[in-house]
Amino acid sequence: MEDEFDRIMRFFDLSSEEKDARLKEVFEDSVEYFKRFKHQMLNGTEEEKKEALKKLTLLKSKMEEETQRICKKTGMTPEQLAAYSSDPKNFSQEQWGAIEGAKKKLDEDAQEIKKKDDGGDEPPKKKKKRPKNWIPS
Repeated sequence: MEDEFDRIMRFFDLSSEEKDARLKEVFEDSVEYFKRFKHQMLNGTEEEKKEALKKLTLLKSKMEEETQRICKKTGMTPEQLAAYSSDPKNFSQEQWGAIEGAKKKLDEDAQEIKKKDDGGDEPPKKKKKRPKNWIPS
């Protein structure tokens, strides 16, 4: 997990040309990273989960910085940048395939983690009602 995380973080330090050339690679690393993240969140110790969330927070912060940098450079708002990045015409067929594949896999993994956090397929447990004349201690 460390290797993919480090490669993803180094991606942000590349020049624009290098980023374009390595876009597919970073999406592949991202999918692998989040697959391992999901495993830790589903099966890890509390300490491993805390560490995984700490790294995810760092990655989110780095992505927000990159978004601000691109917006400043292009003059786009974050909303315009999101619309641009959602248009397949702005990417090669190979890049768009990598983006779509990564999004699909990340959505599936997020749903699986959410399902576990919600208690899986089990119905929610009912709270026991207190007796009418119950007096708190």
